[in-house]
Amino acid sequence: MTMQDSSAAEEAGPILNASALEHIRALQRPGAPSVLGRVITIYLESSPGLLQALHGAVSAGDAGALLDSAHSLKSSSANLGAMQLSNVCRELENLGREGNTEAAGFLLKRLDTEYQAVQNALHSELQALSNACCPS
Repeated sequence: MTMQDSSAAEEAGPILNASALEHIRALQRPGAPSVLGRVITIYLESSPGLLQALHGAVSAGDAGALLDSAHSLKSSSANLGAMQLSNVCRELENLGREGNTEAAGFLLKRLDTEYQAVQNALHSELQALSNACCPS
């Protein structure tokens, strides 16, 4: 990574906003299963389908499906503090609202890159929760 790449990454911010994760952790009740772990698991199970739907909507030129899928992924990503991913989804949602699926194609690569980073960060978060619960 060059210094220019490094500064661009720093300007973009963290993959997950820590305060969003803390808000979810604050819902935890003593002795109950991890709320954050459950929310992350649900996201990791449902988001691949939304990603696939976004790609399909762009391929099919279906602005309504683009709008709906981008909105869903935007909201669920923001809830977990994945703001960079949420912002890409917001751009896609706006293009869907405008009926401009052709322009959405160039954002899909960025969407996939951001999603992969979020997915990796969430898997790390799950691992940390597992280690905190049950150290080996």
